[in-house]
Amino acid sequence: MKIIKRDRRNYTNTSNLVIRDSRLSWKARGIFNYLWSQAEQGWVQQR
Repeated sequence: MKIIKRDRRNYTNTSNLVIRDSRLSWKARGIFNYLWSQAEQGWVQQR
């Protein structure tokens, strides 16, 4: 699944594919959203 991050300075958009993925726990979804919101600082990398 490819997720595209758009430049939104004051809020984070997250795809419903991630939020509604039943394979992920609520904790995992929260961690993902936190990391996704921090990605502009450059310390989160896609492999």
